[in-house]
Amino acid sequence: MNRRAHDLGVFMEGALRSVGSGALGLGVYELLASRLVVRIAAPTDDALAAVAVDYELEGLGTESRGRLWWRQASSREGNLLVVAVGPYHYPGPPPSLTRKP
Repeated sequence: MNRRAHDLGVFMEGALRSVGSGALGLGVYELLASRLVVRIAAPTDDALAAVAVDYELEGLGTESRGRLWWRQASSREGNLLVVAVGPYHYPGPPPSLTRKP
């Protein structure tokens, strides 16, 4: 590993720690050369809720694919999209689909 790679690792570790709320991952992606996506991975649904509050993210909700589901929150401003996701849950439907009135 060269110095540049090492410096990138140190920078990314600092960025991850600055997210707070016990975030496990942080990614930055350019989408279609016109949109920047920042993805924050939270270790628990409670940590996801804390990240959503800390960063004033909207749309805290539940997403699913088959029997796999997770919670996520996101906000968009101009060409920036910030998405925070909680852990995957499996098996079974999300709690919102199993609660009875």
